[in-house]
Amino acid sequence: MRAIIIEEDRFTDLTDALRLHESDARSDNTAERLNWPLDIWHEALNQARREMHFEFVRWAQSHGASCVKK
Repeated sequence: MRAIIIEEDRFTDLTDALRLHESDARSDNTAERLNWPLDIWHEALNQARREMHFEFVRWAQSHGASCVKK
């Protein structure tokens, strides 16, 4: 088993990096290929991001990270 030490600032960096990818996803054509209305597709993406963010922050906080920029 390995232990990986992550500096607390890296948790907020990762959260920021995940947010940056949101704008990239707006240019894909997945909704069109699935014949989904664009607004429903974007809402599904946003919901998935919120849930992932919640789980990541909860996990990070359980390991002692504050996940708040200083």
